[in-house]
Amino acid sequence: MAKPHRYFKNRALRSRDVGKVLPLVLPGLRRAPSVHRWITKERADGRFLARSPKMGVLLRDIDKRRTRDYGPVHMLPRGAKVHRGLEEIGKKGHRAFLRRTAYRTAKGLKRRARRAG
Repeated sequence: MAKPHRYFKNRALRSRDVGKVLPLVLPGLRRAPSVHRWITKERADGRFLARSPKMGVLLRDIDKRRTRDYGPVHMLPRGAKVHRGLEEIGKKGHRAFLRRTAYRTAKGLKRRARRAG
């Protein structure tokens, strides 16, 4: 019997995320899998306030949190979650991820070779 597909869920925002720049998954946003936001404050009702980077700010400069690089403060929608990157998954999960992607790429290469001739 085959093992069930293992995937990693995005985690909810927590109060310890305040002050960090994180990739978020916003509900209803289908174009990009994740967007970066600077979490600035948590309200008493549990909602979070965040600032989004302006156009033209490089990804390597996002963590510097310069005021001129970010727009005004907005409230994040309910259901916003932190995108789980490989650094949060851990060693065991990272190995499984590498195995899975290597298999998929090899499988794709074989399929393309068969189609080509």
